[in-house]
Amino acid sequence: MATITIQVLKTDGTKETKQISKEGTLEALQAEVGGYIEVIHHVQGIPKGKILIANEEGQIKQLSDNPFCPGLVGNIVIMNSHDLK
Repeated sequence: MATITIQVLKTDGTKETKQISKEGTLEALQAEVGGYIEVIHHVQGIPKGKILIANEEGQIKQLSDNPFCPGLVGNIVIMNSHDLK
């Protein structure tokens, strides 16, 4: 089974690198951010070819600010853009 590597930037100020199954990518990403995902491209400071995944309803749900990504809330996932296809 193929896996992909993600990095989770948590609201508690910690980072965690994980391997997730390529086949269950959507479900794994939803679990990490706590809901529906929003894909964010072209973020300053994030290397080319990487994307951020955030909770689409994070502000509505009043999730905590993410200390790594000003202006974003909840846990954030960084991953290679080609792994989401």
